[in-house]
Amino acid sequence: MFLFGTVGFSQTVLKKGEDHSYQGYVSTIVVSDDPSGYMKSFEIGIQWTTFMGEPVENYSFSWEANDRFRTKVDGKTVTISKYELDKYPDLIKELEAVKPSRADVVLYGKAKGGSASVKPGSLPNEPRLFVQNGGSVKKSGQSYRVYNLLGTFVYEVSDSNLLFGTSGKKIAGSIVGGSPNWNNFIQWRDKQTYLGGVSSVADYHVLNYSPAEYGNLSADEKENADRRFKNIYKIVDELEIRASLKTLEWGYQLESIAREYLKREKKEEEEEEEEEESEKDEDDFWSDEDTIGGDDSDFWDSDGKHQEATDDDFWSSDRLQVDVIAPRNGSTSQTNVIDFAAKYNIQSDGFTGVVLYNGIEQQLLPSDGQFRGKLVLKAGTNNIRFQIRHGETVLNDQQVVVNYTGKPLKLRSTLTWNGRADIDLHLTDPNNEHCYHGNKNTKLAVLDVDNTQAYGPENISVEHMISGEYTISVVNYSNTPGIKATVYIFLDERLHTTKDIYFDHQREVVVERINH
Repeated sequence: MFLFGTVGFSQTVLKKGEDHSYQGYVSTIVVSDDPSGYMKSFEIGIQWTTFMGEPVENYSFSWEANDRFRTKVDGKTVTISKYELDKYPDLIKELEAVKPSRADVVLYGKAKGGSASVKPGSLPNEPRLFVQNGGSVKKSGQSYRVYNLLGTFVYEVSDSNLLFGTSGKKIAGSIVGGSPNWNNFIQWRDKQTYLGGVSSVADYHVLNYSPAEYGNLSADEKENADRRFKNIYKIVDELEIRASLKTLEWGYQLESIAREYLKREKKEEEEEEEEEESEKDEDDFWSDEDTIGGDDSDFWDSDGKHQEATDDDFWSSDRLQVDVIAPRNGSTSQTNVIDFAAKYNIQSDGFTGVVLYNGIEQQLLPSDGQFRGKLVLKAGTNNIRFQIRHGETVLNDQQVVVNYTGKPLKLRSTLTWNGRADIDLHLTDPNNEHCYHGNKNTKLAVLDVDNTQAYGPENISVEHMISGEYTISVVNYSNTPGIKATVYIFLDERLHTTKDIYFDHQREVVVERINH
């Protein structure tokens, strides 16, 4: 496990609260291993609780910026300070709007708990987590050795469970996540684990199964494993927690600010050089060759070089160029599911590609300089808007119109979601026929598109409706926590309702029941 070099700004001791809950804050100073050097420190708020016997996680995140940052522009590392940017207020504003595009936080430390008394020659349950404290007690004339729980733990809080704001702004409680089981929650390690830095762990034993090992267990073995790690969590009384960064990414924005700053500085330098050359070429003001009304331009001409240069637009088209290559504007489709693809010249992990059409907002997968995905059309004219975003900033906006020649549908349900996961759309009709990925065609419904990777869409179409109830539901097939799914329901090709589903512990959610 590789971690950025961080030192604990503080170590937080969390005491167990009601219902085995823990909550508090851990602050950390970020050392120079952050490639950008822009994050000075961060604080993560922790709230671990249980719901119906399962772990539930809720986090906050805030950070503080340094007064300079490093980034690469055209392969060269440059360092830009806020002081240098002061002459360009719009770039200062852009810098103040920067926020991490991704950060994975690792929480680690010591776990302490109550005592256990065992007969000589015996060991307590989970012996790797207990140390003998040297004491002994007698019960009914029998001598018992006393052990205390003292283990260590590591837990990665993934980017999907965190929201990020700008420097100094705390974002809390917006994403509630949960591990799918107790085995994959806190990773328990024996008492010999070195706590000076997680990346230095050498002499330890991990009690938990790896995700692959857990997946190969039988149902009974999984139940026993989850019960085991749930019991460990219950007997812990306090946690000494430190935090470190596993990953930290800023997307494209720091590079873009640096690129624009260097561009303007170069332009200003060239203008100064031109002005110096021009001054050298001018005849001496008192030379005999000077004549009133000569060919020289008026010294005070408004077209002279005293006019201030106009700053280029920060997101000018010569920096980010986008071309929607499918579908072409004004084209006609005979199918209701079409391919969408847009190529762009600057690739960045911080970019998000989004299409907006017919009331649907759908994210696209990036691949080899293109955003790609499927779109579900309505009968008639479809106005499709494609945007490349960085956070909430729209960097590029394109529009195309596509006409679909098919018949209008009585009922259509479209599913999208916000991450890499396999979320499935289901529909049960009045005949009690079930339309889903395992049965894509029924007498009334058809699953037009099945997405198993990320973002969607999935779509079920019903051309003719009979009397009765239509039940629409979604299933978190991949059991991915922290996913937000959105279902758009259309009646007679008009958006009837939009429903958001936040997957926590539940695997299947009934979204809507429509009576016709």
